[in-house]
Amino acid sequence: MSQPTLLIPLTIVVPLGAAAVLAGLGELLGQTARDVLALVAATATAVLAALTLTEASRRPLVYWFGGWQPFHGTVIGVDYVVDPLGGGLALLSTVLALAALLYSQRFFGPTGSRYPALVLVFLAASVDFAWTGDLFNMFVAFELVAVIGFTLTGYYASEEAPLQGAINFAVTNTIGGLLVLLAIGLLYGYTGTLNLAQMGEAVSHHRAGAVVTVTLTLLAAGFLTKAAVVPWHFWLPDAYGAAPAPTCVIFAGILSELGLFGLARVWETTFSAAMSGATEARLRLVLGGFGVLTAVVGTAMSLVEAHGRRLLAYVVVAYMGVYLLGFSLLRPAALGGVALLAAGDGLAKAALFLAVGVVRRRRRETGGAALRDEGTRVTVAVVVLVVGALALADLPPFASAAGKDLLVASAGGAHLLVEAVVVITSVGTAAAVLAATARMWRGDLATDNSASEEEAARGGTPVAALLLAPAVVLLAGALALGLVPDIAGRSLHAATVFADRHAYAREVLHGGTVASPAPPPPPVSTSAILADLADALAAVVAAGLLVSVGSLRSALARSTARLRRLHSGHLADQVTWALTGTALLGGLIGLALR
Repeated sequence: MSQPTLLIPLTIVVPLGAAAVLAGLGELLGQTARDVLALVAATATAVLAALTLTEASRRPLVYWFGGWQPFHGTVIGVDYVVDPLGGGLALLSTVLALAALLYSQRFFGPTGSRYPALVLVFLAASVDFAWTGDLFNMFVAFELVAVIGFTLTGYYASEEAPLQGAINFAVTNTIGGLLVLLAIGLLYGYTGTLNLAQMGEAVSHHRAGAVVTVTLTLLAAGFLTKAAVVPWHFWLPDAYGAAPAPTCVIFAGILSELGLFGLARVWETTFSAAMSGATEARLRLVLGGFGVLTAVVGTAMSLVEAHGRRLLAYVVVAYMGVYLLGFSLLRPAALGGVALLAAGDGLAKAALFLAVGVVRRRRRETGGAALRDEGTRVTVAVVVLVVGALALADLPPFASAAGKDLLVASAGGAHLLVEAVVVITSVGTAAAVLAATARMWRGDLATDNSASEEEAARGGTPVAALLLAPAVVLLAGALALGLVPDIAGRSLHAATVFADRHAYAREVLHGGTVASPAPPPPPVSTSAILADLADALAAVVAAGLLVSVGSLRSALARSTARLRRLHSGHLADQVTWALTGTALLGGLIGLALR
């Protein structure tokens, strides 16, 4: 067994082992020892993930647990398949988990061993989900992510908001998990396997009949629930608005992205085998419609939301709509653009959540005073908010700009629609963040007293540099990623390998090495760069109007009144919308597959 292959299980074993030590022996260790152990484990996991990604960029890596490899093309074991796209998602997960752990060591008071152990298990489950080639193992990994997620959301469950957010998270995502589990049972009965590659081979011999229609509906609804796509999204603002800021970091860049990644994985390995060109065209309309709706709703809600983390939660929802719209094109180049856009935005959104945590902590200490009077360190946090918002607006050379350009250039006949949705989302969400930052800078926003975690921060210094460092580094990472030579070509190659079902099946079932040549990425024209700069400028202008023109804010509030009433936070409403969305999705997929 080669060394790179051995790195694959170690990437899971290290965080799980450290979490077990923290959970079992953490009380015997001091706080410093617990912090160091968690950071060392997360750092080691990041290094292992980076090394694995480096090797997977040359050819996909396949690892069979216990050495149980296929016998004459029949799978008898559980496998990991690490391709560049899955490897990149795993590396992003480790970076964000490391940032969350570093930030939390100053943000919280003494946390004991529970919080770092939960983060490390969340990390291991995220990597497991990104790499597994077994559908049931994928379900188990995602449910573990969900369990840890609503546990972290309710970290301050003695207060009403975190408790409600955790319950809404748990119930809604449990429904999504049950939908996925039902689909797995049906697919297992239909194909006789749980391995994605063998499942795709079995499905390819049949037309898209009733079983394929039902299972695709259930899987799509389950994964879109976890991705917080409209109308399955109502749990997300409640969870993000109540969770501690370090938790929001791993939520913003990992949790929802895993849901869309899961849908893309099962589509490319299994369901695409049973689809004709006409069927795919109709499915593109279905998925694209949900993507556009999600982007518009998330952007509109972000423009009228005053609570800092709920505002950023709606930003996450809006961008999930963009990602789903890009995926709905069912083209490797578009998927490459989505992957690059998600990586750049994931780092930027995580930095924004950390900066908001710093700002909220300081404003609580000062009773809501203007931030402009709070010194250099708070000013740095505000700069992070401003630069992060411009990154959301696809300001070159941030990675999000390169991802957006690749996505639009590969949209073909739908490029006008895709570009319009991307521009509306990026300009609208960036303007919302910039306007909120400007009002906080002037002291025009009321202090949020809904959570108490900032009061528990260690020490008495105004704002520790340790709180600012992760946010600055993440934002610098989004910029550095955009400066990587031929980053669009690398992303396109990763998406091409990911979408090659035949190569995936041969690699897993027969151990063959099949090249997946990727076409060169579309050249970035001067007009595209100017358009990106114009988007950033438009976001600044729109933010200025939101801050200075009261009638504009009033008009937005009136026009979104009914939409805001739908986001009541009532669990029964959220369950009703989730089931209604599932029924609607099933009907539309049924029509598409006729």
